[in-house]
Amino acid sequence: LSKIQTGKLELNIHTVDINAIIRHVCFTLSNKATEKNIILQTDLEYQTLLLQGDAARLQQCFSGLVNIAIKLTDNCSIHLGKSIMKQTAQSTQLQFEILHRGNAVHAAALLRLFEPTVLGTGKLNKYTTNDLNLALSKALAQMQEGSIAIHSLPDHETRIVFTVTLANNPT
Repeated sequence: LSKIQTGKLELNIHTVDINAIIRHVCFTLSNKATEKNIILQTDLEYQTLLLQGDAARLQQCFSGLVNIAIKLTDNCSIHLGKSIMKQTAQSTQLQFEILHRGNAVHAAALLRLFEPTVLGTGKLNKYTTNDLNLALSKALAQMQEGSIAIHSLPDHETRIVFTVTLANNPT
C-alpha cells in the first residue's frame, strides 16, 4: 500500500484474459469458501476477453474483494459477475460485482472500510484485515482508472462493485 501511496508501484501492462483471471480467483478460493459452507457462483462465459492490463494487480484486487466476502459471512452464496459498462475504440470499462447474501456489512462500518488508518487501533480481527484489503484494492483500482463501492442491506446482502477501465487489445 505504501508503494502505491508514494507512486512507486508501476503497472505491468500486457494482454490479459479477464475471464481467466476471475475463474482463477474462484478456483483458488473455492476450498476456503467450502470450509465455511459458502457456494461460489459465477455466470462467466468460457470465451476469452482480452484487454491490456496488469494481470497480477487485477487478480490481487479481485481476490482481495472475494476474500472479504468469504470472511464476512457463513452458510451463504457468493455470486461473481462481470459486465461491460462502456466500450470505445480505445478502451473498455468493466464492472465486476461480488454479491454475497448473509451477514452484511452495516452502514456505520461502510464509512470506514476503505481507510487504512483504522489499522492503528491495535485490534486485529477479521474486520481489520478486510480494511487493509479494501484500502489496497481501492488504490489498485484507482491506478487502473477504476473505483470500488460497497452497498449493503444489513443482515441480507452486501454488493461489492469494482470498476476498471482497460485499453483494448490491439488487433
